[in-house]
Amino acid sequence: MLRIPDEPPRRWFDRGVLREVVREARTEIRSMADALAKIRK
Repeated sequence: MLRIPDEPPRRWFDRGVLREVVREARTEIRSMADALAKIRK
């Protein structure tokens, strides 16, 4: 995630950017876990 210079981190949270990042991260983790589970079988 890129940080904008001279931007206080709190502004990020106000925009809901963090929620989007968390949602994407969860999707990534879930797909990686599924892939690992398939490899192990």
